[in-house]
Amino acid sequence: MFFVQVLDPDLGCAAYVLGDAGAAVAVDPGLDTDRLIAAAAAHGAVITTIAETHVHADHVSGRALLADATGAAVRIPAGAGADPAAGRPLRPGDVLEAGAVRLEALAAPGHRPEHLALLVTDWGRSRGPCLLLTGDSILVGDLARPDLAVDGRDGARRLHATVRRLAALR
Repeated sequence: MFFVQVLDPDLGCAAYVLGDAGAAVAVDPGLDTDRLIAAAAAHGAVITTIAETHVHADHVSGRALLADATGAAVRIPAGAGADPAAGRPLRPGDVLEAGAVRLEALAAPGHRPEHLALLVTDWGRSRGPCLLLTGDSILVGDLARPDLAVDGRDGARRLHATVRRLAALR
């Protein structure tokens, strides 16, 4: 398995490219798609799937640009209110694969109502998960605020419940 974090220093947002056996998944791509394509290529892979953890109110997604450049399938959270032409719905329990890498979508509401976390397992190393991609929701030492799409208190309650549930994954 390879795993590359691609940071956008202007926005403080991260995208990820991970995969195995020549295939890669790009998660939460920003507009600098060349860096994502290069990250996959550096590991002998091509991006076959693009996944969003949520509809980004804080930056413009590069998923359409990346899909045009790679031909990759696009998956967006179900209930995101996006145009269905923007990608196939990704629901809790759905699994994405790239070689021995498995990403399972988990409901993670709070920052956004449709928010998903992606639980990553590298079957080449272990049957248990090795990391969790939370997509700008759970940060190092902090949490994202509930988006303006929901009542602040309701969003905070949902985010609290999400954090408790995800913390139990240990």
